Amino acid sequence: MITTDEKVYRYFIQPQLDKINNTLVGYELLMKYYTPEGWRPPVHSLIFLQKFLRTHLLQP
Repeated sequence: MITTDEKVYRYFIQPQLDKINNTLVGYELLMKYYTPEGWRPPVHSLIFLQKFLRTHLLQP
């Protein structure tokens, strides 16, 4: 059983589908942690993603 004092992380693999051709085009790996409300994405990963997008994708 998972208690609220523990930070338990889990990876979820989500397929990426092309609905037009009904084919699998890739996968997405999602990291989430357990809360009393269910599995949620870690807040620090969202902050990291914002910084990454600003520094790596917006360069000329």
